[in-house]
This record gives sequence, structure tokens and C-alpha cells, in this order.
Amino acid sequence: TLAPACAIAGWGLNRLQLPRLSWQRWLSPAALLFSMAFNLWIYFGLMPGDPRVYGKFDRVETVMAQIARKPAHSTDPAQRQVAVYLLKEWASRETVRFLTADLRQPMYALTSSTRLPADADVVIVLPAQANAETVAFVQAMLGPTAIEITPTPTLPSGSEPLVRIFARGAAAIALMSEP
Repeated sequence: TLAPACAIAGWGLNRLQLPRLSWQRWLSPAALLFSMAFNLWIYFGLMPGDPRVYGKFDRVETVMAQIARKPAHSTDPAQRQVAVYLLKEWASRETVRFLTADLRQPMYALTSSTRLPADADVVIVLPAQANAETVAFVQAMLGPTAIEITPTPTLPSGSEPLVRIFARGAAAIALMSEP
């Protein structure tokens, strides 16, 4: 907010009807251009790689939404039919709902009463910190043919995983195995 505030203040000072020298009329536009260039450099040059900036966003919700979007962006017709499930508390979060709002094939909220289609390719995404009881519940729902997909998305430093992905069916496994 500092750059726009300075630009508005500079524009106001520029509009004052004070006697000026010829170089002064170029001072305000030059300062504005410098400010814009400096902010562009900070926002698009420094900040994207800074872990402190990355840490301000909910990475788990963003990764879950990206995974829920994968079937819609696949070129394989079988992979486009893969159903993606998130735990209800994660599926209802604002970031996930916003990032998946335009999907024709919705992602599904998983609850204890959810019944998965028996023959369908299914992906279930859990947060990496999911407890053993939740993991066992998901594995039981998917059955013995399901596998846990590794590696999963991690923090930019590669130090800790963000989610755990379980898939059942050839199309689901192939879809989740792609980067």
C-alpha cells in the first residue's frame, strides 16, 4: 500500500500551483516510474522465492485444490473420470472452494458415511499430518488395491510433505503419478 500512497501524494504535490523549474515537472513521473519498477522487482523478483512469503499462504489447501483440478486438465479420457475426495473439513475451506469453483466435475467431501463407487477410479487426499485412524479409515474405504502415491508435494525446501495421496484404479494411479 505504500507505493500507491506515495504515488497519490506525489500526484497531489505535482498539481499544486507552485512556481517550478523545468526539471521539476519530470520529477514526479520519474519517481512514479522508479517506484513501479522497484515494486515489480520486489513482487516478482524477490518474493516468489522467499520462504517467508510462501509461508503466509495455506500451502496444504492450495495443494489439495491443485490435486482436485488434475482430472479436469488431463488429456486422457479415463483420467478425466477420476473422482477426487477430500476430508469434509478440508473440502469446505475457502481456499479449496475458490480454487475449484470452476470445475465441471466436482471434488467430493469425504465423511464417515460416504460410500465410494465400487469400480470407480478414486483419489483421496489427506493432510500430511492426518492421524493413523484417519489413514486406516481411508485405506479401508479404498480396499486392498489402493496404493499411497509417493513422492507428494512438499514445502519449497523439500523438507516436509504437505499431503498424503491414496489412489485406487489404473487411471487414478497414473494421474497422480504425473508431476
